Amino acid sequence: MVFSARKPISQLSECESSETTQKLFDFRGSLKGHEGVITCLSANHRGLLASGGREGTYLWDVNTLTQLHSPAGAGVRAATSAVTWADLRESSETELLFFGTQLGYLVCWSRKKDEENFGEEFAHILAHCAEVTSIQFDRPSSRLALCNRGGLVVVFTVGPNFDLDCVFSRTIVEPVSELKALAFGNQDADTRCVMVFGMTDGRVITIRGTGEVERTKDLGCTIGDAVVSTKQLSYFVHLPAEGVALYDLKTDRRDYTFFLKRTKPQARPHKICYIEEMDFLLCGTDSGEIHVFNTRTRESIGVITLPVPWAQVIAATRIGSSVAILAASGRDADDANRIYLWVRKDQPEERVVVKEVDRSRRWSPATIMVAVLALAMTAVVLYQNVLSPRYGGTVRDKEFTAIRVPQADFQGPVPQHLDLRAQSTKEGRAIQGAV
Repeated sequence: MVFSARKPISQLSECESSETTQKLFDFRGSLKGHEGVITCLSANHRGLLASGGREGTYLWDVNTLTQLHSPAGAGVRAATSAVTWADLRESSETELLFFGTQLGYLVCWSRKKDEENFGEEFAHILAHCAEVTSIQFDRPSSRLALCNRGGLVVVFTVGPNFDLDCVFSRTIVEPVSELKALAFGNQDADTRCVMVFGMTDGRVITIRGTGEVERTKDLGCTIGDAVVSTKQLSYFVHLPAEGVALYDLKTDRRDYTFFLKRTKPQARPHKICYIEEMDFLLCGTDSGEIHVFNTRTRESIGVITLPVPWAQVIAATRIGSSVAILAASGRDADDANRIYLWVRKDQPEERVVVKEVDRSRRWSPATIMVAVLALAMTAVVLYQNVLSPRYGGTVRDKEFTAIRVPQADFQGPVPQHLDLRAQSTKEGRAIQGAV
């Protein structure tokens, strides 16, 4: 199964029709505005997209395929290298965006519900002026974490007024170098651990929520990108020479590898994207293909093909009730570069047939009362004549042996059918009579 959008760029403003009607995703269009390489993408649950490149950070409304106003460009901060949305609360009326740049700046933009444009809250330069390679936000703990090529790992707590309070800051020294990716891992007391991934040496370092290093794992390969799934207790690592490897989150054991065919001798590192609600894992290739895998069944779902080579960055969001995939090329060219959009085809809704109740067949309260009294009287009769030990008997050798019932147990005259005066014979079996 192949989802193809390989058409001239000038025609990509229209949706695919015949070629993808029976596919899982439909091509919907493209977003034009970037010049040159696109380095990062991030989308929130409201359909807002942030993209980073050498011109800075661009904002988009995926629902309408329109570009929004950006409060600032790249300027002296250099190109945007990492970006993430921060939803402090699910019902928050403020959209909050954090991004890092190649010169080590941390910038925050925000927009309230009643505002049309975003504004810049702050722009801080980090202690080590190195490229910010990854930035992530954890909503349950309201923590923002980032790392850079110089080995710096910083974790902040984001306040209600978007002020940052540093939780810990540490520099990972040799042998780890060029931190490539960062993600929040397992729960550690009231917070979650932070996992950082070294690009060239293949080291994975797990840091507790208080800043102490918990453990280090050597993967023995180059790391292109990494994402964590706490739902499956796994993390996925892009290995440029192989594909995407699945590791156990607790033991760091490699459980599976989604192999990808190499098209060039020197494979580039690529971003990967995990869609948790669908258990879909997406990874780009140098040839412009985006491979889609099901992490539960470990099967290949299909391939989405860009019209240009080097599918570098991928993101996912929602348009209405449908899941949308966004991807862009990492090629560094002087002409326009686009972000391409696919939307999952709507699934047929199940028809629910509701049967009306025939009220004419319902019992009236009087009928229910008569039925209950009849059942109660039947139970009493059964107990008195069958189940009570006073009135029972036993069968032995096909002869009935009466059980003497003392008169003292009754008030008034003894019923005739119960006054059984049995006299034993020498064998103890004969019944002489009853009065």
